[in-house]
Amino acid sequence: MKKILLIVFISAVISLFIYKITYSNKKTIMVLGDSLCTSVISNKKLKISNTSYCKNGLSINTLKNMLVNNYKIDSNTILSSINKSNYLVIAIGNDEFSNYKKITNSIMNNYLKEYKDLLETIIKNTKARLFIVGIRNNNSKNILELNKKLAKISQNNDAVFINPNTQAIIDIIKLYI
Repeated sequence: MKKILLIVFISAVISLFIYKITYSNKKTIMVLGDSLCTSVISNKKLKISNTSYCKNGLSINTLKNMLVNNYKIDSNTILSSINKSNYLVIAIGNDEFSNYKKITNSIMNNYLKEYKDLLETIIKNTKARLFIVGIRNNNSKNILELNKKLAKISQNNDAVFINPNTQAIIDIIKLYI
């Protein structure tokens, strides 16, 4: 009986040792978006794993096309990078809205449609925890309304919505990591 217990104990220790060696607890954070995401990646509180798709002036259409065409930077495609990420921060639209003198309902509705399409494509390719960063307020009632709608989209897709006008982006992300 002692031999069996010893064998079971040794097997358990070996199994635990193999598990510790092969299990990776590395958390990968990927950031997609325009100039607002640069504030996320420049903060030293988070260790961002992939910033290849965070560029000033990046539009929602351009990002969607990158996904559809599986755009490649270095040796990784955007879809494989998204798939490998544990956390995905999406901050897109700020540069686009800064170009408008007046934000009409038509512009907002078009943006929301494009955003839903973008999110649908991303969700198909990842199990990562999603963080959706809203649009910075330029004192427009329409931007406030747009952020409310983005918050609803986030909620419907089990994503965390971050309002950059009232919440510290990094602090919210750190709550979930």
